[in-house]
Amino acid sequence: MGSTANYKPTPGAALPAILLSPTSTAEQIVPSAALTVVPVAGGTVLENLALVCSIPSGSILEGQEWGGSISGRSVVGAAGNLTLNLYGSIAAITSLATAHAGVLLKSSGAVALGAASTDPFLIKLSNCIFDSTSGKLVGEVEMIVGGTLVAKSLFTNAVTGVNNQGSVPTFNLAISAQWSVANAANELVVENFEIDF
Repeated sequence: MGSTANYKPTPGAALPAILLSPTSTAEQIVPSAALTVVPVAGGTVLENLALVCSIPSGSILEGQEWGGSISGRSVVGAAGNLTLNLYGSIAAITSLATAHAGVLLKSSGAVALGAASTDPFLIKLSNCIFDSTSGKLVGEVEMIVGGTLVAKSLFTNAVTGVNNQGSVPTFNLAISAQWSVANAANELVVENFEIDF
């Protein structure tokens, strides 16, 4: 894996993506910074859909090792816990509901963060591989949230049904965040989201 090329969320305006969560302790998908035209009854509306990094159909990654990273910072207004979740799906991920329809690849678990603090986070994928014959995507993930290392482990669940042929993405990745304490200052800023090969 020479990291000579990568896939990033599109369009380029998707980053940096910011999830503001001032009044919620519910799990929320990180939205793209880019507005998308969404059809509704009687017309269309502009909406932020989930921030997603996709491996396109026909990718050269079939049967090859690859990795990736998601990084940025969390901001908390009151001491509490932050949980980050990484999801994978062969279907489009547009919301938390469609992320849950895929599979949870890794959770940071509840990580304690101090009051009124800004902390970096990193989600690092490594030793990832998929093939269309088995239809499986497997790999390893480790996370750093603030000063806490969430140990590297295999994906909690394998993505199944992977097919590198056709006109839709082979699979999609998205992340969510959940704070244990609601506060007007809470936010998660994703500066980078890429698949490297």
